[in-house]
Amino acid sequence: MGMVYKVCEFGGLPRIKLSEEAEKTTIPGSKRVVRAFNDNNEPIFDVLFLADEEVPNSSEKLYNRVTG
Repeated sequence: MGMVYKVCEFGGLPRIKLSEEAEKTTIPGSKRVVRAFNDNNEPIFDVLFLADEEVPNSSEKLYNRVTG
């Protein structure tokens, strides 16, 4: 499975993708992705952070809205 990336910054300025479909609208600005793994080391979900946001350390529990 591959990832799709959209332009989120151009010339140092954040860009937003607007769409009539809300789920296709993007948050402007550069981002980082943190991937969560289960006990079998299988990826279960990704969390997006803006580039300047603090990312939790690996010992912090992240909420999974599917499993709680």
